[in-house]
Amino acid sequence: MEATFAKIVILCIVGVAITEVACGSIEVKNLEIQNVPNDYFGKIETEVKPVDDNSLISVKVPILKDIGEGYQLKVNLKFNNIPILKNQVFPLCDAIAKDGFFKPLIEKIEPAGKFPSACPIPAGEWSVSDFKIDMKDFLPFGLSPSGDFDVELDIGEPNAEPLGIIIAMWRGFIDSLKGGLVIFSMDKQINERMKKSPVKADARRRESSVGHSPAKYSKHHRESKVLKRTIQCCALNGGVCWASIIIFEYGLLPSLKYLLSIIFGQSPGMGMVVWSWTKPFLTITFSTIWILPLFLLSKIVNSLWFQDIADSAYRYRQGRPMLLSSVSKLIADMLFSVLVQALFLGQGVLVSKVPLPPIGDILALVHMCLLYALYAFEYKWFNMGWELHRRLTFIECNWPYFVGFGLPLAILTQLPDSYIISGCVFSILFPLFIVSGNEAEPVTDVCDCPLKLFSPVVAIANTLFNKTIGPAKRR
Repeated sequence: MEATFAKIVILCIVGVAITEVACGSIEVKNLEIQNVPNDYFGKIETEVKPVDDNSLISVKVPILKDIGEGYQLKVNLKFNNIPILKNQVFPLCDAIAKDGFFKPLIEKIEPAGKFPSACPIPAGEWSVSDFKIDMKDFLPFGLSPSGDFDVELDIGEPNAEPLGIIIAMWRGFIDSLKGGLVIFSMDKQINERMKKSPVKADARRRESSVGHSPAKYSKHHRESKVLKRTIQCCALNGGVCWASIIIFEYGLLPSLKYLLSIIFGQSPGMGMVVWSWTKPFLTITFSTIWILPLFLLSKIVNSLWFQDIADSAYRYRQGRPMLLSSVSKLIADMLFSVLVQALFLGQGVLVSKVPLPPIGDILALVHMCLLYALYAFEYKWFNMGWELHRRLTFIECNWPYFVGFGLPLAILTQLPDSYIISGCVFSILFPLFIVSGNEAEPVTDVCDCPLKLFSPVVAIANTLFNKTIGPAKRR
């Protein structure tokens, strides 16, 4: 960030919830505000009062000037010194929204009822008195693990220098290639970690105590199969689907054409007429009976393998997935996400038809870069419990990095003339990009101008949902 106005560092000790409906208690060990001289914030004062197993926090924040659009909140979160969020940047206006993450805190700001639910944030003396952190407001189902949370919040203004944008795109490009290196060692490290896990050890002791055999235990011990799934994707899409197309196009058809030239050697005109009917018939038959069913089947199988790869990659880097808080919300998020992605793909096709060829081609390429980046990162963000509007906002606000990340796959899938072959190329390479997405740390502080390419299709998707299923959650 070009200017950091306030740095907030919080160290929390979180206790385990006693019952499933109770929330974990939080004892704040340290609350530190590091002011950087600026024109927006005065001296921020804090106070922590220990109460039983919890803490009451009081904060006074003098805002000297109105804070409008463009300012960002950078979040660093560690649990037991393990990074959970690292340099994740969100628009400050989204953080204070009515349905934002800090809603429980925003509702306690004094003077009561005066703090806005949208930007700009007006100048004034704002404060929170005796705020008690309730885990059920911040974690799914109100449950929390026991351990140390380190939370660091930075409020600042992003840097929009062209050099920073170029560097972010380059970083995204490089990060997209990391999956090809990590994938060979990932399975071994995941399986070793699972064997050393105390939970697994306790499970083995319980099973042995009741007479379970090793064969029965192996059913519960699910080994990571990232490399195996990737090879299967390559074999199915490259070895079966793509290879069959190549054999048909460059082996079978030329052989038949040569055979007809021999049969009708005395009347080559008749041979050309027969070939003009035979080739389309064979092509349509081959595509209908073999390629199309195989392509659709591979899409279904690939989706299952992609999810398996994504879950293993997430456990390797982040730990146990944290899904959305309810099944209905999860299903709605998935359906809405599929609709938005389909509409965005159509939007990319439309912009490619812009009469000025360079502009249309560049816009279409940017669309595909962002879409492929969303595909790759969506597995990770979904496992982190991010809703769709948050995923799209993050990409729009940090578009330089994600354009660079999706660029290799966008270029490689546009090289083939056939849509089927392009789909095969995507399915072969995409597992590597899933792993790369899990390993990547996006560059998030280089641009203060969000690229709102998803906003039109989100508006259309909202309209369709309103008319069919019901009111959709707006971004």
